[in-house]
Amino acid sequence: MLHSFMRATALAGASVVLAASASAQETQRWRLDFEADKPQSITIENAQGHSDSYWYLTYKVTNGSGAERPLSLGFQLITDLKDPKKLDQPLIYRAQTVAKVEKAIERRLGKDLVGIGELAGATIGDGDTVEGIVVFGKVDPNVDDFKVEVRGLVDPLSREGSRAFVERKVMWIHYERKGDEFFVSLDPLKRRKVEWKVLARDEVRLPKKYDGR
Repeated sequence: MLHSFMRATALAGASVVLAASASAQETQRWRLDFEADKPQSITIENAQGHSDSYWYLTYKVTNGSGAERPLSLGFQLITDLKDPKKLDQPLIYRAQTVAKVEKAIERRLGKDLVGIGELAGATIGDGDTVEGIVVFGKVDPNVDDFKVEVRGLVDPLSREGSRAFVERKVMWIHYERKGDEFFVSLDPLKRRKVEWKVLARDEVRLPKKYDGR
């Protein structure tokens, strides 16, 4: 468990509160509260003395579901550009571990954050909060519209009467920004909307003595 990172204070600055929670008593399906600052960029000097700009997102996730839950979060940034290797698919940037970038962001913000590499096998206790960071890498400066996909915020098991389904349900946070390839700052970034999306759904049979939560 990430006890050293669990706290109930809000992220510094103007954060976007995303309505991602519902009580376990009402739905029998837990969800985690999720808040995110807008994506930003940071410039780091590489070993050759050149500068590279990395996009990142800071967030806060809180468990108010009534029990300890897995903290198996996943992130990716899906752009409006085409993947040059697969022209029928969008260009996607997945969360990555870049230690020097994470350390630089922590210095900028003056706080310790949970990196994506620390989430493997982690849990979050009831009433606890974790502040984290996601690095997406060197994103193409021509990106104007994109969405951040967040996985792991919802109980994968969904029940409808006596039937049960395993769902891969994600949150999509849609953004747009103005500018061109000569202006890579994310200052003009605007959040357009937030939506939930079920990417896959398969019916399963529950054990006879399955007790819910």
